[in-house]
Amino acid sequence: PELMLLLFSMSLGSGGCPTALTLGVRRWTLFWAVQLCGAALSALSLLLCGAVGGFAVLLGRSAPDFWPLASLPTLAGYLAICFTMVVLGTGGGLLLLRSRYLTAGVMALLFLLAVALAVFQMLLAPGSGAVWRTPPWPVPVGLGLLLMLGEAVLYGLLSRLTVR
Repeated sequence: PELMLLLFSMSLGSGGCPTALTLGVRRWTLFWAVQLCGAALSALSLLLCGAVGGFAVLLGRSAPDFWPLASLPTLAGYLAICFTMVVLGTGGGLLLLRSRYLTAGVMALLFLLAVALAVFQMLLAPGSGAVWRTPPWPVPVGLGLLLMLGEAVLYGLLSRLTVR
């Protein structure tokens, strides 16, 4: 789901933000609208993931190994990961409007990050293959720093966004 959120939010940054600016939305309002979209998409991703796990339980099978509704730390971590992917993807989409080559490198790094986060979630899964009960401290700290960096880049790109 994180990779899909990254791709969707990239189109939000490259198409939705300039369109909204053309329609007269202020940059500050646009920044908060992106935050609201990030929260809504994170919640929707959580609901879809929970529905898939619940559907598996309804069919008499066990829930998937990583089911965000299993406990509160996995729920909060999943929402944080999804929100970070939306912010970084929107920033990548806005960067696409400036430089295609720089965007290619940044998006390649973001795709690797999304895959690494998916692997990390599997390592934290409460099933039989769990390696850690709780994430090592550098992972949430790094995710928080990445979110702050993404927010700063997003705000900087939105404040300088112009429509031709």
